[in-house]
Amino acid sequence: MEQGTPRFEKRYKAFISYSHADNKEQGRKWADWLHHSLETYQIPAELVGQTNQHGQKIPAQIYPVFQDEKELSANADLSASLQNALDHAEFLIYLSSPRSARSVYVQEEIKHFKKTGKGQNIIALIVRGEPEYGETQTEQQCFPDALRFAVDADGQILYHQREEALAADVRLPHSTEEGFTSVEAYRRHLQEQGLSSAQIKQKAEEYQERLNLAKLKIISGILGVPLGELTKRDQAYQLERIKRKNRTIKRVAAAISALAVTATGAGIYAWNQKNEAQKNLAQSLYASGINKLAQNEYGDPAAYIAAAVRNGSGNATQFAESMLAIKDDMVLLPNMQSANTVFSPDGRYVAGFVDDGIGRFNLQLWDAHTRQKITDIAQTTTNSPGKPAFDNQNRLYVVNGQNEVVRYQPDTQQSSVVYRSAATEGFALSGVSPDGNWLVLRQFGQDVLSVVFSGDNTPRWNMAIPQGDIATVLFSPDSQTALVLAYNNSGNSGQIVHLNQRQPIRAQALKLPLSGTSFSARFSPDGKSILLSAGGNTHVLLDAQNGQSQPLQTQGKFYNWVAFSPDNQSVTALSDQGYDVYDARTGGLKTAHAVPMDRLRRALQENSPDISPAQTQRLAVLNRQTYLQNLGSRNLLISEQYFAPSVKQLLADATGTHLLALQADGKTIAKVNVETGANQKNFITLAEAADYFRVLDNGLLMAVSPQKTVSFYDTKTAQSVGKPVQTQARRIIFDKDNARFLARTGDNSFAIWNIRDGAEVMRYNQEGSLGNFITDDGFKFVLMAGKQGWKLTELAGKKTVLEGKEDLTSGIFSPDGRWLAVSNSAGQADVYDLAKHKKQFSVPTVAAPILRFSPDGQILLASENVKRMRLWHTATGQPYGQVIPVFTDTKLLQFSVDSSKLFLQDSTDANLAPSIKVIDTASGNLISLPFAAGLYNSMQLLDADSRIATVQKLPEGYQAQIWQVPGGQKLNPEQLATDLETFYGRKYDAQTGAINNYDGKKQFSTWYFQDIYTRPIAPNSQTTVIQAIERLLPVENDDNLQLLSAYFYHPLARAGLAEYFSRQPGAGALSAELVRLTRLQLAGIGDAKLKQQTEAMLAQAEQTSGKSH
Repeated sequence: MEQGTPRFEKRYKAFISYSHADNKEQGRKWADWLHHSLETYQIPAELVGQTNQHGQKIPAQIYPVFQDEKELSANADLSASLQNALDHAEFLIYLSSPRSARSVYVQEEIKHFKKTGKGQNIIALIVRGEPEYGETQTEQQCFPDALRFAVDADGQILYHQREEALAADVRLPHSTEEGFTSVEAYRRHLQEQGLSSAQIKQKAEEYQERLNLAKLKIISGILGVPLGELTKRDQAYQLERIKRKNRTIKRVAAAISALAVTATGAGIYAWNQKNEAQKNLAQSLYASGINKLAQNEYGDPAAYIAAAVRNGSGNATQFAESMLAIKDDMVLLPNMQSANTVFSPDGRYVAGFVDDGIGRFNLQLWDAHTRQKITDIAQTTTNSPGKPAFDNQNRLYVVNGQNEVVRYQPDTQQSSVVYRSAATEGFALSGVSPDGNWLVLRQFGQDVLSVVFSGDNTPRWNMAIPQGDIATVLFSPDSQTALVLAYNNSGNSGQIVHLNQRQPIRAQALKLPLSGTSFSARFSPDGKSILLSAGGNTHVLLDAQNGQSQPLQTQGKFYNWVAFSPDNQSVTALSDQGYDVYDARTGGLKTAHAVPMDRLRRALQENSPDISPAQTQRLAVLNRQTYLQNLGSRNLLISEQYFAPSVKQLLADATGTHLLALQADGKTIAKVNVETGANQKNFITLAEAADYFRVLDNGLLMAVSPQKTVSFYDTKTAQSVGKPVQTQARRIIFDKDNARFLARTGDNSFAIWNIRDGAEVMRYNQEGSLGNFITDDGFKFVLMAGKQGWKLTELAGKKTVLEGKEDLTSGIFSPDGRWLAVSNSAGQADVYDLAKHKKQFSVPTVAAPILRFSPDGQILLASENVKRMRLWHTATGQPYGQVIPVFTDTKLLQFSVDSSKLFLQDSTDANLAPSIKVIDTASGNLISLPFAAGLYNSMQLLDADSRIATVQKLPEGYQAQIWQVPGGQKLNPEQLATDLETFYGRKYDAQTGAINNYDGKKQFSTWYFQDIYTRPIAPNSQTTVIQAIERLLPVENDDNLQLLSAYFYHPLARAGLAEYFSRQPGAGALSAELVRLTRLQLAGIGDAKLKQQTEAMLAQAEQTSGKSH
């Protein structure tokens, strides 16, 4: 950086010094607790602006507080950054524990703070252990030498000179044990100890007082308000205080405010401080919400963010909208194990085992429609949970810890034992027949699979299953037949079991003609045939009576979904290209039907325990937590359209209201309304076939032919603009107003033209080759680079103003015309001041970095490595804020128009598709939950940053989607905050800083809470979802089939698809499956008119399908 450039320095009210091990355990994250407690504490108004004992004015807030895990990026120079923060911190708060006392880093922080003359500003918070000042030291010592003794100016500890530190205490009363950051966590701890309610209440109240007192002691020390009772490690004194009458935090704070202070000119100072404090408070609340969200919680983050919205945080407002946008996406099933969780056959219930935290598991029942817990089921406690099972009457079966099978009936809430094992070895429930009469049990001690009649403790049939083998059981619809499959790495076997209550069970062994260890199976509706599938390309028909097999003659074709027809005579198989119909008796192909099926194929799921029977929900696992996730949620998806694979290019217009598609001939561009799907197929007829096109912000479209002829058209009127211009363009550069463009005209020349009239306004020539070049968007400078170096030249006088010998790999001008950034092969980027013609600063980076300037030129975004980026202040040449991860093949990386936000594509998990993130450019922090996940070919930021268009190439064509950016609704802050609190059930208490349950009954008022099946398709749209679907009904062509499939989550769309396939030859199985799924879904739909409309279409589908058979 050039000499004289000012450094960006941040000053801190306090620095938290701690061992990271003391900030990991849930309920004991002391650094997080202290950081939040200090930054969000609201100093009594009577104190603000008064003069404290040090002659300083008391601020309205303790802000900011340094905590390295929140302040520093993962790859920052820790030693330099920590030293800088220590130098600019007024107080040091030491989290005292045996671990921190042994930490070399903590000791160095205390030594550095003391040697700069600020030793009197150190306060200890004792979280565990015991301060020991005697000669004998034990493992409980929580005060390091640097705290107990003086430190000289060279950082050397003076062991002959003792120093006593001020201390507050949050240990459990009467002990040296670690406490908890909330009374709720302490109360749960006491409950696990088996204490009575009265004891828990008394201890919790005592500990609440201790937490409050500890926090106020630290705050008093920082504010310089004299509290004589603040002493070193004086636990006895604190206990005596606790025995006194309880005081709330508000009353203790009021007592502090009564202390004698000097009131000099406090009024104006207090007014200014209040405004600044409110802004800082909003930021602290927002940061606390984001940090909580990182722990996969939603209730507390919602409370913090709602409070930040009320305090005027714009970032919190955008984040709040994104939280409401995904409100129907996932609901946490607390402590439930996904592997032992199941849906009922009609999708109404979810049942699973919940870990109580002490090695016991209890069965819990949830309503899947309301996503609310119903009950904990009695008689189901076990130490070794297995998977429960439902029968077709929604009765629930589970093995408990007494080797019993318990049946629970949700409608009567009654439990009964239907099987009791006399053996001491355990067993697992492998299956229950649809009518509930038959249970299949895997007896571990005997290595057998047994079939028993419900209510009878004697097995009726056994099959040897060696330990380690995988076994699955499938029942016929009438419960008269069971298919048992057993497989391991060496081979497969099976049995067809014919069940009879009054006669001995008859079983027939199968020799399975399939390999592998992953099968799916379906019975025909009449139960006489079975379809076995392995890997999607191998399918076998079995006779359920005699076990004879017949392969489906697929010739190795891959199918995603296969099923019997309602009349049992054929099998329908679904692929990307369409559906095929096979003879259920011979396995031969009957007919093949080419239909665009990709969207429907992906929507239809084979039977999976993780997917609800109606295929509207699934059990999702994130960071070991189980969630109930709604499928097909479209809160931010405004539109989805499909285009043929012959389309050459697909882009949205500048407003995001239409999609523009360059057809296969390159001569025509179609225009499609994103809301209605209306298609103007020959909207623009180009004068010359185009190789590609580009949409400009001012509504114009540029088309470039293979011969490099550049033409412009108006996307509203389809009229040509100006006249075609012949170029030799490799790239085309526009000025900032999109009024002129620049393009190469030869190896050593380029020119500038007006767009509106096509007139050439300037031509640049030079003797030698231009090589690679770029210009700024004011067309003042040209940067030319080659193997011999680079130079920056003024266009008007051809004067070279900067040059270098480096081998440049990229270069970019700032939009405001002030800066030039260039990178070289050595992995360094240099930023030049174009007004002074000299280097401003350098950035360590990679050989081929990402470089972006904000529109106002004040920020440079630069790669730190191939996966992370940093923000830099161009005026100071200093990096700031958080490191920003980025997807290596990102298709979106753009600043907002006002430079306050950064939109990018990134993946939070290598196994997940990348999604869109919105970043606050002032801090590098996330200001929206990720959305619009997908592997897209192109992405556009549109309509003043309020919409994003994505295009993805699929096997059968292109999928184009328009997404709403969270934060665009401009909702009333109070309305938005209240909706957030009401939905998530938590609210921030500004008086105590606590998060409390909130049961407000306020009516929801935002678009996000309207019925997803009947509301407008977007917040500001006049078209409802139902109207959009009705325009596609009845389906008469492939385009409408694709469009309707995009609404697969909607019951009316499903019914419309069922009606369509009921008219197609051989598609009866597909129509019947859609009817079944829709009827299951309707059970959870509340709108009576929608139900009636959907039922009418389902009846039509069944009538048509019945006639065809």
